[in-house]
Amino acid sequence: MKILSNKQIRALDLQTIKQEKIASLDLMERASKTFVSWFLKRFDPLKKDRILILCGNGNNGGDGMAVARLLADEEFDVDVVLHEYLDKPSDDFTANRQRLPSAVTLRSIEKKEDGNYDFIIDALWGSGLSRPIGEPAAALIEWANDQDAIRVAIDIPSGLHADQYIESVAFKAHHTGSFELPKLSFFFPQNKEIAGDWDVLSIGLDEKFIAEQSALAETVDADYARETLQKRDPFGHKNSFGHALIVAGSIGKCGAALMAGKSCLAGGAGLVTLHLPSRFINSAHAFCPELMVSPDAHENYIVSGPPDISAYNSVCIGPGMDTKSESLPVLKNVLESGLPLVIDADALNLIGKEQLHDLIPKNAILTPHPGEFKRLFGESKNDYEALDLQVEKSIQYGIYILRKGKYSCISCPDGSVYFNTSGNVALATAGSGDVLSGLITSFLAQGYNAKESVLLGAYIHGAAADAYVEASGTDRMTATQIIHFISGVIGQYTAT
Repeated sequence: MKILSNKQIRALDLQTIKQEKIASLDLMERASKTFVSWFLKRFDPLKKDRILILCGNGNNGGDGMAVARLLADEEFDVDVVLHEYLDKPSDDFTANRQRLPSAVTLRSIEKKEDGNYDFIIDALWGSGLSRPIGEPAAALIEWANDQDAIRVAIDIPSGLHADQYIESVAFKAHHTGSFELPKLSFFFPQNKEIAGDWDVLSIGLDEKFIAEQSALAETVDADYARETLQKRDPFGHKNSFGHALIVAGSIGKCGAALMAGKSCLAGGAGLVTLHLPSRFINSAHAFCPELMVSPDAHENYIVSGPPDISAYNSVCIGPGMDTKSESLPVLKNVLESGLPLVIDADALNLIGKEQLHDLIPKNAILTPHPGEFKRLFGESKNDYEALDLQVEKSIQYGIYILRKGKYSCISCPDGSVYFNTSGNVALATAGSGDVLSGLITSFLAQGYNAKESVLLGAYIHGAAADAYVEASGTDRMTATQIIHFISGVIGQYTAT
């Protein structure tokens, strides 16, 4: 699914009106009916529940007026507080205000009365707000945020721009119903208390126009996994599915190496060799006897590397490796190997520490968490700047960067951006990132290109956590439990 800019979304509305030969008021009615249908299904409100709708006098307020009418038609108790911030209200707002039934109590913002509401619906401003919200609206929003009510936003919470950073008071929605497409701002951690949980509500906007647009970003979802994952050759053997090398582990962090290796096997690599400090060889055999092992010359750290790196189809370096200077020659050898490559964890920290950025090969996949990203590329003032920096570095070095988070963000050498939509809070556990790096390395070994491997790895990793939560009924798990669900999840997407 594409994520378009605010300017593109406005053009999409106009194109739909032109293509369907309908009035903008008709499109507003369609959107409002869709929102109300979602609202009733999502929250199942009781007839005795009190609903307050905050409306501006632009088009978002027009949506709010229409929603108020439609809910009143369903015999709900609806109040509207109106903030007339425009000298000339929009025509569609005016039309919907005139349609408002007498059963709806309408008050101006100056005459707002406190009440005990079960739901507060925000329709003050739309996605185009580009300045901080001033008084008296700011006080109204802060009052709403303090109420013991379920807060719901129509399309986008007031005070939040669709794709730009503005410092403003904002309506803190528990839930947002976004029309047709998600907004870029929904994917940033700093906006989690503003956008809340969000759903995309299709209102039938022009699909051809959407397809023709160059997106700010796209989402990685089940459709992508289904379209990209390949069925395995029934005549294949272990060598048909690639030989992956994982260079990882150190004293105290052997588990990272073991989890990456086992995950790589679960993802479908035919052979996996784990190069790790020599004292952990027996541990590797005990943990996962299917792994092949290559002992380092040092018993506690990586100092020598594997004897013939060219024998492998892909390589991952970094999980649990530590940042000893003695590991530098091994890291440089891997960076210069020419193999499809995943760089994770301590290998990233070592690159940042020694300023080895220029040695990172084209098309390498980097998998930093936010702290590692910061150490590697520097500070950002907010999530919008962090995304810009990430894209800049992907283009500069010709690399793929997967910055981990609730919606892990993947940037590509051509400047394109993807947000992964699978996964849940169960992934916030030690070793989760090691499982991810092993899984991406597995796809590389099997012959998927770098872009396919990083997108598939992110999605399947999250989907395995989703499958675990569904099966267990809890969002607490260990990283090794993710691995148990990887093969089954892949099977779901390659079964047909």
